[in-house]
This record gives sequence, structure tokens and C-alpha cells, in this order.
Amino acid sequence: MASYPINSLIPPNFSLWMLITAGLTESSIVKVIIDIGVLLAAGKLIEPSWGALEFLKFIGIINATVTGCTAMTYIIAYAISKRSAYLFTGFGGLIGTTFALSVALKQSYSDVKVIPLRNSSVRVKHIPIMLLCVVATLSLLKVLWMSDLCMAFFGFLNGWIYLRFFQLKANESKGDLSDGFAFATFFPEVIQPPIIWFSNSLFLLLISMKICPKQVRRYNVGGPSSVTISLPGIDPVDAERRKQLALKELDKRLSGVDQSGTWPSLDEPGGENLVDGDTTIASDTVDEIHSEEIQDDSADIV
Repeated sequence: MASYPINSLIPPNFSLWMLITAGLTESSIVKVIIDIGVLLAAGKLIEPSWGALEFLKFIGIINATVTGCTAMTYIIAYAISKRSAYLFTGFGGLIGTTFALSVALKQSYSDVKVIPLRNSSVRVKHIPIMLLCVVATLSLLKVLWMSDLCMAFFGFLNGWIYLRFFQLKANESKGDLSDGFAFATFFPEVIQPPIIWFSNSLFLLLISMKICPKQVRRYNVGGPSSVTISLPGIDPVDAERRKQLALKELDKRLSGVDQSGTWPSLDEPGGENLVDGDTTIASDTVDEIHSEEIQDDSADIV
């Protein structure tokens, strides 16, 4: 097992197949075991909804783009600093793919609890940033290479970009433009406002430069019943899954109301008011969950 040096991706040494094979090299058996475990676990959760072909396509795209971005980063660093050590830095492995898969899990299982705690819980949506912080700490402590941190970052970023804007859905739309998958949602709420401002400003700049297409959200109010909202990039399978998660959360909240005490009889003093109050709680819960599903903020595209 070995890792590629950066200069192996510079002509005349460069070959196109190196973008793929660089991810298949590891510097230690521990990393190999971690890579295999992540691929098996993520494949079991993601592949049934994506399909085997899309799953392999995702891994191939992320592997190649992470390798290319990491190599370009070190080449630019060499061009600026003239330090030849950057050209001989070893890199490789599936750490970038691992982070991209964590982003994919966040997209599909965002609110699933991983570590239940008393006051709060660690959920799947927290995993990408937590892992990125761990890798950054280990890189600063010289346990991992800085190239590992670079590949982890590009795996996280490239995975989100592909799933957000380019993944082809079953309804022939591209990407996932839901508010729950915006870039800022990966970070703690306290620092989300500046991230929202920066990401939206960058996205509008890319649109003005014709690099990214402008995303249009369509609203169809011509239906015979209630308002129908059609958001490009929202797959019916994802919508149904989120609906089931919302119903499950509603059942949990209603179970909590039931366990708080027996329902009073309407004949008891104040019973009617208590029933109305609890019914209002359930109604507010339903309204809250539905509002979370259809919430639309056209400004927060990214």
C-alpha cells in the first residue's frame, strides 16, 4: 500500500486513470478497514434508494474530482511558495469519498438520532462537520497528513455540490433544492446567518458568470383543491420519505401527550377546556410539521 506524490499528476507523468486509482491507494491497513466499513454501511443505507449504478457513479465522480482538486491545491501552493515539498506530498485513499457519503446520509436521514443525549442528541446531520473537525484536529497533531484534511474537505464540498445541483432524479429533475439540504444547515445555527449570506452571494456571482444555471421554483395554483407546489429537484421518493418521518415525529409527540395523564371526562369540571387545549396542541403540531415540509425561501438557494 502506498500513496501517490502530487508530482505524479503533473505532465508528462500524468495519466487520466490516475484520478481513479489514487483513491484506491492507502498508507495504512487501518485506513483500508475504515474505508471498507464505510462503503458497506453507506451502501446498505443509500444504494436501495439510489440504485447500484447511481451509487457507483457517485463514488467514481467524487473520487476523481477530489483527487483533481487536491492535486491542484498543492500545485497552486507550490507555485506561490516555491517549496518543492508540496510536489512530493503523498495523498490517496477514500477519505474524500467517505465525507461525500456522510453528506449523502445527511440528505436522506438528516434527523435520525445517532447518539441520544438528555438535553440534545447527535443526529446524522451533525456527522459531516463533526468528522471534518476530527480530521482537522488529527492533521494538526500530525496523526494524519494535511493532504487527508484537504481530501476530506473536497469530499464534503464536492459531494454536496453534486447532490445539490447535478444528481439526476427519477422525475428527470436535477439536484435537491430543499431548504433542509442548504449548505448552511451543515453548521450550528449560531453561525448560519453569515454562511447563508456568503453562500448566496457566491451562488449569485456564479449565476451572473453563467457558471451555474438559475434555479426556478414553480408554483401551480391551478389545481382544483389546495395549492400545489412544485419544486425542481425534489424527488417524489424523498418527499414521501420526509412525509413518513414527519408522521413518525407526530406520533411521538402525541404519544407524549397521552403518557402525561389520562384524558379527562367531558363531564368533569374543566374537562372540556382540557380536551380543547390538548386538541389545540395536536393541531399546532400538525401545522408545525406541515409548515416545515412546505417552507420556501427562494433567496436561500444554496
